[in-house]
Amino acid sequence: MKLSVNFACAAAIFTVSIPAAADAQIEPNFASIGQVVAGLTVPLVLNPCNADLPGGCHASDGHRSVPAQAMARPAPHGGTVPSLHYAATPAFRQKALAGLVGRLRAKNPEAAQSVQAAFAHADYARIYDGIVAPYGLAGDDTANALAAYLVLGWMIANGQQDVPAGKASALATRAQVAATLSANRQITPDGRAALGEEMKILFVVAHSGWQGSLRDGSARAYADGVARQFQQQFGIDLRHSRIDATGLHQG
Repeated sequence: MKLSVNFACAAAIFTVSIPAAADAQIEPNFASIGQVVAGLTVPLVLNPCNADLPGGCHASDGHRSVPAQAMARPAPHGGTVPSLHYAATPAFRQKALAGLVGRLRAKNPEAAQSVQAAFAHADYARIYDGIVAPYGLAGDDTANALAAYLVLGWMIANGQQDVPAGKASALATRAQVAATLSANRQITPDGRAALGEEMKILFVVAHSGWQGSLRDGSARAYADGVARQFQQQFGIDLRHSRIDATGLHQG
C-alpha cells in the first residue's frame, strides 16, 4: 500500500511508500466513520464552551474555540514563532490512542473497534509525518498537528486537493495556532502534548476517510459531514473561510 505525502494527492490515493509492512494495515476505509470519529472525540480543551450551544462561543476570545481564535489572528510577521514541541514516547502515544478509543467506545462501539483494529499494527505518528512533512508540519508539535487538522478540514469541506500557496499557507496557519495556544494559560504543557497526539490520530482517520470517500463516490457527503462537524464543534464555517499565505481566515 502507499500513503499520500501531501494534501494534494487525494485522487492518487496514497503515493509514497511506507517502508514497514505493518503500516500498510492502515488501509481500512474510514469513509463511513472518519467524520463521526472526529465529531465524537474532539478534545474538550479546544472548545470548553461547547459550540453546539447557539451563540455560546462567539462573544469573546474567552468564549470561542481555540481554532476560531486562531483563525481570527493575523499570522505573525517577523520574530520567532513559538515552538510547542513535546517529547512523545511509544507509551505516551499508546495512552493517547487508548484515551481517544475509550471515549469513542462510550458513544460508538463499532467505530471505536474499527479505529483500534486499524492502529493495532500501524504507527499513526509515522503515517501523519509522511503526509504533512512537505508542508513543514511533521514532528511532535501541538501547533503543527492542530494546524494540519484545520487545513485538512478546509480542503475536504471545500473539495480541494491542494493547499492554496502550499507550504507557505500551512506554516502561516501553524503560526496562528501557535500564537493562540501559547497565550492560553488553561492548557498545561502535558495537556498540549496529549492534544498534539490526539490531533495526529484524528488527522490520520479523517484523511483516510477522505481517501475512502473519493474511492467509493461518497466524497460530497463526507465533505458535508466534515463541514458540519467544524461548525458544531468549533463554531467555524469552513465553506466561508479562505486560506492563503497569511493563514486560515473566516469570511
